[in-house]
Amino acid sequence: MLCLKQIDLRAMGRRALTSHAMGKAHTNRMNAQKDQGKIFFPSNAIEKTPKKDSAVRGELRLVIFFVEHNIPLHVLDHSNVIEKICTDSEIAKKMEMKRTKGAYLLNDALAPLLKTSLTENIREKPFSISIDESNEMGHRKFLEMVISFVDEAFDDVVHAHFDICEIPDGKAETIFKCVKEKLESAGLPLNHLLSCMTDSPAVMVGQKKGFLTLLKKVAPHVIDIGRCSLHHVANAVKYACETLGRLVEEFADDVFNYFQYTSRWTSYTQVTSLLELPAHRYLRRVETRWVQLLIVVGRLLEQLPALQEFFLVKLPRDRMKDLNNACVIRIRTALQNPMLELHLTFLKSSLSMADKFEKQFQRTSCEITKLVNFRLI
Repeated sequence: MLCLKQIDLRAMGRRALTSHAMGKAHTNRMNAQKDQGKIFFPSNAIEKTPKKDSAVRGELRLVIFFVEHNIPLHVLDHSNVIEKICTDSEIAKKMEMKRTKGAYLLNDALAPLLKTSLTENIREKPFSISIDESNEMGHRKFLEMVISFVDEAFDDVVHAHFDICEIPDGKAETIFKCVKEKLESAGLPLNHLLSCMTDSPAVMVGQKKGFLTLLKKVAPHVIDIGRCSLHHVANAVKYACETLGRLVEEFADDVFNYFQYTSRWTSYTQVTSLLELPAHRYLRRVETRWVQLLIVVGRLLEQLPALQEFFLVKLPRDRMKDLNNACVIRIRTALQNPMLELHLTFLKSSLSMADKFEKQFQRTSCEITKLVNFRLI
């Protein structure tokens, strides 16, 4: 169980195992395991000493710190720096942890404990769930589940990661089966489920075979509180902006792509320095998140004088060969279009209102009473 590798014995037979055992990868893992030291848990250890218990608690706290601050576990390979800094600490000398042990403590010690604590806390309470599916590397599909409930310890609504599972496909039946099994296995009855939040594709909200339709067949009391506000706002902005054409979108894409080369960016920063403008990098436009176009437009407006100077003056003088580049031709044509700055200014003003509206739904505090008299301007 060290390398987790499939070995084909058909060609070499037993020699395939010997060859792998003598290989560099297996040898390195064996040495790393020897250096790792014994994994010790205070709850079931035979020999317990206060110092050893403190070392384990220190290791667990260190792993939790890494998770809370989204630090990669491979950084634990350098955790011996703690012992070198705290030379007078016996606890630091007892701490022996690298990435392998850190992952083991996280996945096999902390995760089950936290999952059990979470489910026991909400087993007798009403709760809501939020689900979303995503792809990883295009060939594996995952379903993420977040659970929301009132925690008396915090006197507030708590949103906690509940589970993530790999699913064979993104069909509504598969998603429903996965959610139902996960809730039942945790001992959370469906009659305690208040609402379910999803995004807006047909597989989730379809009236005949959507996930919510299947859920309501077994739990008709579940409240449908609407779809993901970000998708609705983004779609509304997208359709509204179709009247303007694709001038700004194509200009933003071309400018971003052109300055991916270091030599071009270095030449451009000379212009920004001359005009006393900040040398801010250009941002990639996200096709499915139209409200995000606001920061892209803001950056283009900020750098517009530098773009005009670079593409219309400096480029013909210093980089003649780039004038035949299709991307450069489109950028120069757009910069000479008097409607470009007008469209950018209009989008900055209108998208800021949409962004302000969307952020009302991202607050942790209750805002429903304010939406009645909410003004965009």
